[in-house]
Amino acid sequence: MRILFIFAFFFMHGLSFAQSFPSNTDKCYSHAKLPEKFYFDTVKYPMYIGDQPEKFKFREKTLVLKQERKYLADDGKKILEEGEYLDIKYLKNTKKVPEEDWKYLDYEVEVKIEAQTLIKEVLCEEEITKEFILNLRRALYHKGFRLDLAKAEINEELIVTLVKFQLQSGLAAGSLDIDTLTKLNLW
Repeated sequence: MRILFIFAFFFMHGLSFAQSFPSNTDKCYSHAKLPEKFYFDTVKYPMYIGDQPEKFKFREKTLVLKQERKYLADDGKKILEEGEYLDIKYLKNTKKVPEEDWKYLDYEVEVKIEAQTLIKEVLCEEEITKEFILNLRRALYHKGFRLDLAKAEINEELIVTLVKFQLQSGLAAGSLDIDTLTKLNLW
């Protein structure tokens, strides 16, 4: 009954345990979520600077500008602040454009990677012992997370701490997967 309660508790809080999946292996698997990520990167676009743009084909793109940078809009008048959107038109093909009529402009832009749900190898139910739970708590404590080291149970405090660790470490969150355990030196 207690094990059933623990699994129901994890399910309600978004942390899932093993599902024997696929059935022809002795490993266990579960769904885990990688949150969306944002990072900044410098991208180059070939910009037309000549006086006959009607002769060439262009592509359009909307960029989200990096924080703490300022850019001049295409009209050269408006200063764009951090996080603002900038619509640009850049050359589709530079091969037919004389070299003096175009140049690369660098933009530091925000890049978004969408959230993903993955199937990850996880600890099987029989491997989650009281000793393992205590080791998990100690490992999280040594990574700088404060939690009760004496409790040999999975409770909300442990679940929240584990998910925080996973998110801060760039790991998939929501399961006791092998990547998380490796990062905690438990695997």
